[in-house]
Amino acid sequence: MTVYVIKRLVSAFAVIFLVLTAIFFVTQLLGDPVQLVLGDTANPEQILAVRDRLGLNDPIWVQYWHFVTRAAQGSFGDSFWQQLPALGLVFSRLPATLLLSLATIAIIVPIGVTLGTLAAYHQGSVLERIINFFSIVGSSLVSFWLALMLILLFAVTLRLLPTSGYGSPANIILPAVTLATLQVGTLAQVTRTSVSEQLSSSFVSAARARGLSPARVMIRYALRNALIPIFTVASGMLITLVNGAVIAEVVFGWPGVGLLILQAIQQGDLPLIQAAIFVTASLIVILTLLVDLAYLRINPRVRLQ
Repeated sequence: MTVYVIKRLVSAFAVIFLVLTAIFFVTQLLGDPVQLVLGDTANPEQILAVRDRLGLNDPIWVQYWHFVTRAAQGSFGDSFWQQLPALGLVFSRLPATLLLSLATIAIIVPIGVTLGTLAAYHQGSVLERIINFFSIVGSSLVSFWLALMLILLFAVTLRLLPTSGYGSPANIILPAVTLATLQVGTLAQVTRTSVSEQLSSSFVSAARARGLSPARVMIRYALRNALIPIFTVASGMLITLVNGAVIAEVVFGWPGVGLLILQAIQQGDLPLIQAAIFVTASLIVILTLLVDLAYLRINPRVRLQ
């Protein structure tokens, strides 16, 4: 198990280094940073001064080395747009992204697992068909349209919730429900399929033969053994949400990293783009590592390998 953990840590650091390298070379294609800083009205003296200050007169490999070493020290320079450390701006938005992601998962998991379990237990019934129908409809909705419809109903018509903002529990309900509605059907379908397979297994039949109650058979035997695919899908959803729910953040004015990246692109803020992408990619790598390590607990076959 120790060897497995060491291998995953090494691969995680390697991926982060490759991400950092990709960020540097891809952002070189976005245009001249001097034009982004000064605009089109700068004179030659100003251009030369800024190029020298940013180190753009150095060879490309020297610029790359300085970029990597500064990033290792936690510095991506100052934002062109806000004149503040770019990494600090990203970290100031990170709690909002994590809060929205966790709130969404807190809605998806209990509802999706419950609906999927009910559909598996009542196979062939009207209830299963209803759950399957709403699962497919929810997964097919367009996030932008759904967000606007929820605002129109709960904020404009009923005046129960705010249309946007950040800071109170009411602000997170609409964006979290929007994102959860799009994903809960997928988890319900995965749960239904996985639990159905377990219900038809021999050990579940043996448990029923021993006279165990249906609830105990479902929870202790079927659902417990179906946990691995459910956990895999749910963790993938969390990683996707952290990666950025830009549309929900834009529509609801949620000050997360996804909205910050969009604003940085609109402003041509190269250091802020680099810092935001690096932090997001690093967070995804860390979450993926934690998910892999969690398999050591829930999947005995990983420990045996």
